[in-house]
Amino acid sequence: MIDPGLVQALTIRLEAILRSRPQGLSEHELIVLLQEDEHPLFRPDVFRDSLALFRAHFLLFHALYRLSDELSAQGRGQVRVDPLRIALEPGPRTDGSSLDRHDPLREYYLDPEPLAHATRADIESMLGRFWTRLHADARRHEALAAFDLREPVTYASSASAIASW
Repeated sequence: MIDPGLVQALTIRLEAILRSRPQGLSEHELIVLLQEDEHPLFRPDVFRDSLALFRAHFLLFHALYRLSDELSAQGRGQVRVDPLRIALEPGPRTDGSSLDRHDPLREYYLDPEPLAHATRADIESMLGRFWTRLHADARRHEALAAFDLREPVTYASSASAIASW
């Protein structure tokens, strides 16, 4: 269960951090700052344990999406939620997204069930699937390079490359 009081305190701290860093910061940088604050949701060992890291990540994104909803409802901007760059953005979203559009990640992180039911085995399985997909993607690029192909690959471009090979 997500403690609403801790999440509210976290959203207040996140807004202060994001306002002090208008250029934004990465998820990792944000977690480190929260650890320096000795925030109770971000223990010092969070990066050493996959389940603890998942919980910290989930709670952080949960709070970021709540903050974004709150700021948007008040007309004070929105939060760009991305692991590589988290930032406050003034006014309506400029990337074509909005709270009115379907956002599966937002829905995922605002639902407390994944956090409540996550086990170490679930997280290890998720990480395994991620690394498998990442490796498969790298192998695809190697295969395309072998035929001097680049994305996006069409039937015509691949047939032509194979015929000339």
